[in-house]
Amino acid sequence: MASIQANGSKGHHKFILTVTEGTQSTPNNTTSVSYKFQIAPIQTTWNWEQWGAYIKYSFKVNGVEYTGSIDAYDGYSTVTLKSGTQTVTHNADGSKSISYSFSVTDTSGVTYTSGNASASGTLALTKIPRYATVNQSLKSRTETAITMNWSADATCDYVWYSLDVGKTWKAVGSVNAKSGSYTISSLKENTSYQIVTRCRRKDSQLNSSSAGLNITTYNYPHCTKAPDFTIGNSVTLEFYNPLSRTIGIDVIGADGSTILTASISGTSRASAGGETSVANLYKSIPNSKSGTYKVSVTYGNVINTKTGGKYSIKGTEVPTINSFTYSDSNSTTVALTGNNQHIIQNYSNLQVQVGSATPNFSAGSIEQYTIHYNDKVKIGLQSGSYDLGTIDSNRNIEVTLTVRDSRGLMASKKITVTMLAHSIPTAVVTLERLNNYEDESYLTVDGSVASVNSKNTMAIKYRYKVSGGSYVSYVNINDRQKYTLSLNKNNAYIFNIVVTDALGSTFSKEYVLEKGVFPLFIDTVLNSVGINGFPTSELNLFVNGSIVVDSGSNSNGTWIKYYDGTMICHQLVKTGNYNTATCCSQVTWTFPVAFKELSSIRAFAQAKGGNEYAYFTLVSVDYTNSCIVQLKGMPQAEIRYIDTSGRSVDVMAIGRWK
Repeated sequence: MASIQANGSKGHHKFILTVTEGTQSTPNNTTSVSYKFQIAPIQTTWNWEQWGAYIKYSFKVNGVEYTGSIDAYDGYSTVTLKSGTQTVTHNADGSKSISYSFSVTDTSGVTYTSGNASASGTLALTKIPRYATVNQSLKSRTETAITMNWSADATCDYVWYSLDVGKTWKAVGSVNAKSGSYTISSLKENTSYQIVTRCRRKDSQLNSSSAGLNITTYNYPHCTKAPDFTIGNSVTLEFYNPLSRTIGIDVIGADGSTILTASISGTSRASAGGETSVANLYKSIPNSKSGTYKVSVTYGNVINTKTGGKYSIKGTEVPTINSFTYSDSNSTTVALTGNNQHIIQNYSNLQVQVGSATPNFSAGSIEQYTIHYNDKVKIGLQSGSYDLGTIDSNRNIEVTLTVRDSRGLMASKKITVTMLAHSIPTAVVTLERLNNYEDESYLTVDGSVASVNSKNTMAIKYRYKVSGGSYVSYVNINDRQKYTLSLNKNNAYIFNIVVTDALGSTFSKEYVLEKGVFPLFIDTVLNSVGINGFPTSELNLFVNGSIVVDSGSNSNGTWIKYYDGTMICHQLVKTGNYNTATCCSQVTWTFPVAFKELSSIRAFAQAKGGNEYAYFTLVSVDYTNSCIVQLKGMPQAEIRYIDTSGRSVDVMAIGRWK
């Protein structure tokens, strides 16, 4: 309660305004305020009647004005002029301060009335409890639950929470505290929630909410890093496991088989070579060099699987070749050499024996056998014997076996094959008449066969016939032995010489025994000489029927032929009229005898007489029977030295006539 008072200006009376705080409505944030305005005597007996029209009052409480007049006063009593109540609304925080005042105006003009008076004052109302200030923070979280801490600046009696920024609310329950915690369950893993906590203030029963807080539940444990690796090398798998759960790990190979099973409570797992998983990894890719693995993580009933990287073999896991040998499968050649490891060139049949190869590190199978030999290749799909046929080589060769497994890995093994050189028999045959003319004739055959490690043998035979006739029967002879025959000197004979070795390889060739011819014959009729033949023309020397030197001339010049095929032609020609515009004159020379081939011809020319510094000659040979001879002049100033009607040129050509 509060009151203000003031004395009237005439000194006989006083005025009192009393304001009393009444009941409060917390929900409505209001207070009921009563007021009372009174007049009381300072000195008694000062009274009046019927002056109300001249004595007026007004007062305000919290801005609300009340007015009235004082018509009469008895001069003795304290009289309440006006009283009542009003509802005052507090500020939002529950506080409120009100002002109140009064004013009395006396215009009666008499001395016994109150006179003028005024006063004012303020009253702070009792503060009404309002909203609590609420804060929240994360206490803990799991994959499906979040536990929140809350606190308020006043005691609260009920708590709620919202997962969607206050759109919907779920009750936590009754409390009687300024702080606490609550747990939200049945949430979804790896999901963000906008959490708001609401508290009801106990004294005001008003609800207050905290600021929103974005909180994400943990994901279930899973693999975060599964890198590529080479089998046998260390590899580290990394996991998301923030709560250090005890989790089960299964590494699954490319074929769906389980490579490794383990249990951890951390965030990584290192695996090194030497574990059982290495063998399992090889088994999972029997037909490939690499595969893609998966990592499965189990926690409770939840399983997360991640496709990992690539795991690869080292490339050194090649198959094993157990055996690889060779032999000669031709019984005839083996009988000759006495050793099936000796292969006769072009006769033995080379056979290789391939033992079963073993795939390593759980490879599926051996897919191919490849044999390389003497620039040839033979491919097979299984072990066993392979015929490579005859081998054309006079020196040892290498045969390489390469096997390929189902992963594409290859291994090779080489063997050296001992070769025995073999060639067709040859012979040097001497077949001649006594004095190159008599009936008595001689035959010697110097045969040669391949050694075949000194195991080869040789047989020689011959037969002959008169040219144009039939052969007589074969006659066997010995190597390098001279045989004497009597064959008519007037006939030419054809001999067939045959040399055969132990393998049936044969040399066969025909040789001619010519008719008997004098070594030297002088023809007194033709005045010519024949050596090993008769001359056929005058004044010539013939050797074996051919002229050693021959010469002649005609209108185109002279020529000389030599026994070795060389021919020289010569002529003195005269060029045509000199062309002063082109500084040139020329003539075509037809050879007295045509040459055999153009490429062998070389021609030369020399002008006769005149100023030797004023011109030069040029010969062009484009045909075997002629050439062009040109006379080229020097610059214009020198033309005076040249005979414009042409000039004689000495020209020579050298080439082949046979």
